[in-house]
Amino acid sequence: MNNFLTADEFAQATGGIWLEQPAQPIIGVSIDTREDLAGKMFLALRGEKADGHEYMEAARKAGAVAVMIEKKECQCPGVARLLVPNVQSALTAAAAAWRNILRCHCVAITGSAGKTTTRRLIAAALEVFGATHASPKSFNNHLGVPLSILSAPRDTKFLVLEIGMNHPGEIEPLARLARPEVAMIVNSGSAHLGGLGSREAIALEKCAISRGLETSGTFVIHGDSPGLIDIAMQQRRPAGGLLILFGQGGRCLWKLFSREVASDGSQRVVVQGPAYGGGCKIPFTLKLPGLHNAINATGAIAAVTALGLDAQKAADAMAEVEPSEGRMVRERIGNIDIYNDSYNANPEAMLASIAAFAEVSTTATRRVVALGDMHELGEQSQALHHMVGERLATAFSGNPPEIVITSGPLSGEIARALKALAQQVQVEMVTDLVAQAPRLAALLRDGDALLIKGSRASSMERLLQAIRLEKSPAKSAKTS
Repeated sequence: MNNFLTADEFAQATGGIWLEQPAQPIIGVSIDTREDLAGKMFLALRGEKADGHEYMEAARKAGAVAVMIEKKECQCPGVARLLVPNVQSALTAAAAAWRNILRCHCVAITGSAGKTTTRRLIAAALEVFGATHASPKSFNNHLGVPLSILSAPRDTKFLVLEIGMNHPGEIEPLARLARPEVAMIVNSGSAHLGGLGSREAIALEKCAISRGLETSGTFVIHGDSPGLIDIAMQQRRPAGGLLILFGQGGRCLWKLFSREVASDGSQRVVVQGPAYGGGCKIPFTLKLPGLHNAINATGAIAAVTALGLDAQKAADAMAEVEPSEGRMVRERIGNIDIYNDSYNANPEAMLASIAAFAEVSTTATRRVVALGDMHELGEQSQALHHMVGERLATAFSGNPPEIVITSGPLSGEIARALKALAQQVQVEMVTDLVAQAPRLAALLRDGDALLIKGSRASSMERLLQAIRLEKSPAKSAKTS
């Protein structure tokens, strides 16, 4: 039994022709010549900024045993070449072939916020029950999903895939490629309004994940997302499959029953299951801060139990999941607590982050909130930034934070809305974060707590980098 697709299977799946035969079995694929490609096939994708066909020598030096190309004249001495009509289409076709070979239970996840965290929770839970493979990082688009499938070992028992989108029509083909037994919508909000136009259109696109479900599949959705349930009822496929709701509302079968927040931000969570799940309460500890993560964990339990697995074992395994890079990671610099949630942002995620920060910063001398622009919100961008500013005015037990920093032209609306309601707040509006970061870092004092949040394009992590320099022991020694 081969551990990966054979050369013949690659050719058959992709419609390609081997110009030279591989000298040894192929053990995987990659689109990045900076990786160790020993035993792997390099896929020469053509993009807007780079053409993989120009990296043949780099692929050879990295150890590739084969390359997939669509330009016959492209040479790679000593390395087998598979000529295909289109490399991107061939990647998808190869992933479909490998998915057919894999004999595993698949969970596919989408949502406006929290996809990666929920994927990590589900993967941790499933690992208890058997060999589990999950999407690396946020591999959730037309390249990431097939690459995630192709990186799954043959003996994978559980496959956990993250599926994202920016525009209509992206989710369904990826869901059909994944062929999940459980399809999950973590939530549906306003992320990517610019590409889809309305929240209803976003929810409709999210529900397209159900069209990839196996015949007896289960559709798990956030029961508290406005309008999502009705659209899910209309759109779900297969029509006879189970629909399971999770959240806090009365219609939810898996419900967040209670939670207690510890001083370090961890939570003692109790999730209540449905009658057919034992009807019992599932207690566990969650290291991830915030109500939104407690709800994500509730959904993760719903997804895992949809595979017929034990809820308590799954919950106990999730207790080991730590915050991942750029997602509410706590860092203490001197006597300042910094919560770095700068990976990405949309209105719902930003409000959830602020609420979580309010819970973990109760002992801080001052609360400082640094927010960057939220992108891809279309015509509603100004109104949604304004809404965040209004909510920020009462986010801390009815009070605003002491200092608010906004970076970028869009987030200035957050500052203006906040200032209109809470004039006592010190507001720092900047358009050039790189230039202003050292000055902003110098504003912080011992005992402060800082939240950093913004869309990926805002690069808010640059403020954290400036704080590390400003508050470093070496600099403190020089100025003392």
